[in-house]
Amino acid sequence: MIQFLINNLHIIISALIAFLLSSIEVLFGKYKLNHGLLLKKPRYVIYNGLYYAAMAILINVLIFIGEIKLNDFDVTQNLWKTSIILGIVTKSIARINLFSIKLDGKDIPFGFKLFNDFFEDFFLKKISDDADNMLLKEIKSTEKKLKSKTLNWIDRTISQCMPSNMAQIKKESYLADIKTQTTTFDKLNVFANKFGVNRMKQIENLI
Repeated sequence: MIQFLINNLHIIISALIAFLLSSIEVLFGKYKLNHGLLLKKPRYVIYNGLYYAAMAILINVLIFIGEIKLNDFDVTQNLWKTSIILGIVTKSIARINLFSIKLDGKDIPFGFKLFNDFFEDFFLKKISDDADNMLLKEIKSTEKKLKSKTLNWIDRTISQCMPSNMAQIKKESYLADIKTQTTTFDKLNVFANKFGVNRMKQIENLI
């Protein structure tokens, strides 16, 4: 078993790279402002990463057994280089169809993309649901602590908690949007979605 792992260490590293890159893309891409929430409940981020790790292993195996050709590139002489590159580009490869099949005289695209569209959409939806639910919980928690505060107080305090290096015209635009909200929850919801839950939590320190 140990010898098997050693012999295939380059593939394991490829899978690890694919896992890390896909997870980082999720946490610091769409959810960069609230990635801390996902780290509290990271199950689907992990599942998504494991899916791409499995894809990396599959692609590596198909290439090393010759099912997928890389022109004249000799993969047997460049195991580590091949596996590292594949780990980096796994997500891109997973989004294309490498083959085609004949059906009624027509070429039908077939490959990783058919499966990837389903699994990627599934995991990203679950991640989005978890992020939304946890953000909602944090907003309600802060709303409860601000129960005795007026809407004008909340507007002023939100203004104090906005980034100090933001251009004044942009800051005023965001504040105008927040001031149009008629409930504490709505104001906090707009603020948290634009600037992140951690900045929203700063409001509690000014009570």
